[in-house]
Amino acid sequence: MRNRRRDIPTLTAQVKPLCYPPPVSFDIARAVTETFGSRTALLDRILSYLYFADVAVVEQSTADAWGSGVTVIGLKGQAESGPGVVLAGPLPTLRVFPEAPSALPDAGAHPRDLVRLVDLLARVSALSVLDPEALGARLALVAYRPDPVAEALHDLAHSPFFSGMDWVLSGPTGLEPTRPSFDVAVIEVRLPGGPRRAPRHRFRNVVSVRARTPRTDPAFPVRALQDLSDLAARGHADILDLEPCAGSDLLAPSQVDAVLGVIREPLSLPEPWEVLAETRPTVRLGAWSEVIGTVLDLSHGLETAVSAAWTAAGAISPAAPVRLVAIRGAGDDGSVFFAADLPPCLDSPGRERVREALDAAITQVRDSGHPNPVGPCTTRWPAFPPPRDARTFTMGPIEDRVWEDPAATARLAADAYVEVLSRLLRER
Repeated sequence: MRNRRRDIPTLTAQVKPLCYPPPVSFDIARAVTETFGSRTALLDRILSYLYFADVAVVEQSTADAWGSGVTVIGLKGQAESGPGVVLAGPLPTLRVFPEAPSALPDAGAHPRDLVRLVDLLARVSALSVLDPEALGARLALVAYRPDPVAEALHDLAHSPFFSGMDWVLSGPTGLEPTRPSFDVAVIEVRLPGGPRRAPRHRFRNVVSVRARTPRTDPAFPVRALQDLSDLAARGHADILDLEPCAGSDLLAPSQVDAVLGVIREPLSLPEPWEVLAETRPTVRLGAWSEVIGTVLDLSHGLETAVSAAWTAAGAISPAAPVRLVAIRGAGDDGSVFFAADLPPCLDSPGRERVREALDAAITQVRDSGHPNPVGPCTTRWPAFPPPRDARTFTMGPIEDRVWEDPAATARLAADAYVEVLSRLLRER
């Protein structure tokens, strides 16, 4: 029988140079290792650590078009105004973690789940160490449900709850705070498909297939959809259904599932596609081949427009400036969402030119004669609107270092957050 004490967060007395007075904290390295194989939900563990860190916790239930979840908001310090810092980042997608980090892919984890776990625990550890009353400031933690387009974070940014506070967003950019090097826009394009059609071919078999990537890869879903489109174009299979696929917190999905009607056997699938052992018995027969073709053209057109915007700004475009982050709905009625990394600090005319270029790219696809029509589009730019008179930074442990030694990296990150938060508060 498993020792049930593994499921209880271990609390120890721990003194840091910036403590006033020595607080009750926890062993950050042990907290990371004990998360693996624990039957206690991660959220319950985090709430326990926050309780012993003297953090006032608000659990905000959220429900929107992406489902339901919980956003944890914690506040430390009684000052009603003045300087403060918000530590904000997405929760891991897993509720409980497997026995070891190596088992995360098979457990259905998002590629960033381990990094998010380590970073979240490091931030909570820093909150447990710092005394905001001695610093004359407020500290806050926001651990939000990682929906595909980060709606939870967008809605919280201008809440009076965080008035006058700087923001440190979570990202694997290193243990020094950096200013964001680009603005992120969320672009939603409606795909109101035409009437359902009967299959064009007689199928020899119907199979469920899946493609996965173990690491964060912004180009993965577009490549995966291109593979399906190529199969249909060669007459090897028809795409009967595509599972609604969604990334997490403005990142591309790491998994794409589809149901194929096999026309030619044996079906040869490219890497990393594989046939699943069981096939879903019912499918939504729609014009998925046409939908996927439209999505691919939209992705190409938007990337061309965004790359041109970087060139016009006299800067080098990121390697993959446009990411497909979600496809929602059925083959005859849905939406596709893209995240675009755009040049920062554009003036008003520059921003207007970029908007016009994005609209023109979508209009070109709309007018190209696709069997699947393209509906209206909505652009939310920036995805995270910084509050007035507040600074916004990004900070977090590097992904490769987390995978090498999660516990040791968590300890280093916790120490870095203590130093950085103290410095940011003194600067204010």
